[in-house]
Amino acid sequence: MDLAPEQHSVAAELQRIILQTESVEFFLEGFASHAAQLFSSEVEVLAGVTLLQNKQGTTVASSSEDARALDEVQYGFGDGPCLRASRTGKTILVEDVRTDPRWPDYTEAIRHRGFYSILGVPLILGNDGGPGLNLYAREPGYFTPELVQQAESFAAEAAVTLQVAVQVARHKSTADHLRAAMEARTTIDL
Repeated sequence: MDLAPEQHSVAAELQRIILQTESVEFFLEGFASHAAQLFSSEVEVLAGVTLLQNKQGTTVASSSEDARALDEVQYGFGDGPCLRASRTGKTILVEDVRTDPRWPDYTEAIRHRGFYSILGVPLILGNDGGPGLNLYAREPGYFTPELVQQAESFAAEAAVTLQVAVQVARHKSTADHLRAAMEARTTIDL
C-alpha cells in the first residue's frame, strides 16, 4: 500500500464514496471495500467495520462475506482484537494468531479459517468507544509498523468523513420525514 501525495487523499476518496451512495450503509460498504483494496498487496486483506451497540459487536459493513464471517467468530467469543480496539480506542495488533496468547479460543478459530494477522483500529466518534476497522490477512506478520501507522492515519481521516456521512444521513432522514408529513397534510387537506 502506498499513500503517496500524488494519489487521491483518503478524505477525497471517501468523499467520492459518500457522493456516490444513497445511505450510510452503502457508504460503509464502500469504505470497507476501499480499506481492503488499500491494504492489500500480493496478500489479500479483508476488512470489516464493527459497531458496538449495548457493549455487543455487530458488523455494519464488510469487504466480503468472508470478512463478515470472521467478525462474527469474534462476536461469538465476546472479545478479540477488533472488539477490544472499539472498546478501548486503541489499535490492537495480532501478528500471528498461532503465538498470540490473549484470546486462545478465538485465535484458534481464526487460524483454522486460514487467517494469521489481524489489525483492529478504532474509528472514534465519541468518548465511549465506537466503530472499529477490522483488517485480516492470511500471512503472519503482515501488518508491519508502517502498515499499522498507515491504517491509523486512514482511520483518523475516515472517522471525520464517517461523521459527515452520519450528519448527512440525519439531515436526509429529517427531510424525508418532513416531505412525507407535507404529503400527508396535502392528502388531508384534499
